[in-house]
Amino acid sequence: MSDLEKQEKQENSNPSTPEKVEDAKNPTAKDKTSKPEEQVDVRVNDSWTCYIAGKKYDFEKGKIKKVPKSVKEILLEAGKLEAV
Repeated sequence: MSDLEKQEKQENSNPSTPEKVEDAKNPTAKDKTSKPEEQVDVRVNDSWTCYIAGKKYDFEKGKIKKVPKSVKEILLEAGKLEAV
């Protein structure tokens, strides 16, 4: 086996190929049985639009909106929430 063939074989079995790295970053990517994230009510202190985890959110000041719990945590850390 030539050096080039050995290198190709090693690259093909390398766990850092893009598909395998993506699976390692997101172990539930192929898990179709995972439950949707719990939705919670939030009220923001300013009207604005943002993207969180690749999803667009349009918020209007003082209006209650349902969002995933993880989005609420991000908004809380950013100081964007009012009491509901």
